[in-house]
Amino acid sequence: IRALYGHSINVEIDFRVVKDVEVLYHGTTERSARRILKEGLKPRGRIKVHLSRSKEEAMRVGRRRTDNPVVLKVDARRAIRDGIQFQKASEKVYVSDEIPPRYISRVSRT
Repeated sequence: IRALYGHSINVEIDFRVVKDVEVLYHGTTERSARRILKEGLKPRGRIKVHLSRSKEEAMRVGRRRTDNPVVLKVDARRAIRDGIQFQKASEKVYVSDEIPPRYISRVSRT
């Protein structure tokens, strides 16, 4: 199932590009959040960057790696305006290529 979203297996990803999303979220660890805020979101070992539609979903995803996830907010509207594409992989999952740090801010630390 994870390969469906371009997790780590090189699969053909042909999801619909969306232009009507304003904000997306990414749940991660404190250490990774500091790096992301400096370097941007990068696929790393995945094919695409995974994002969530809601803060709650991002928090749930972040809890896979830490008990105290950090939620990062992606200004998708501005990124889309500047040429970055987002694709809707499912009702909860959006994917994109690398997202520069200028579109990312910290939402919370729990």
